Amino acid sequence: MTHLVLNLDLSKLIKKYFMIQDNRTTVRKVLIITLLLNIFVMVLKAVVGNLTGSLSLTADALHSVTDSANNILGLIASRFSSPRPDRDHSHLAPNRTNP
Repeated sequence: MTHLVLNLDLSKLIKKYFMIQDNRTTVRKVLIITLLLNIFVMVLKAVVGNLTGSLSLTADALHSVTDSANNILGLIASRFSSPRPDRDHSHLAPNRTNP
């Protein structure tokens, strides 16, 4: 009997945290803030690297460009993602059976 109650509680937990919540808005906000901070750091590193002639700071500024590109890719992926199950992606979907 305890095993059955535990399974029901786990099922409710999965539905609550994996299928109902849509946190794309929060993810986008974090990605935008991170993108803005990466751009600020990139510009700062590039300016200081050029003023001091430091190749390592200039190279690190270029590395910040790739970090910013990853944030942009995350924003694009978040735009096209969907938290809801569909006919082809029913993993953990409530009241659905996998083929």
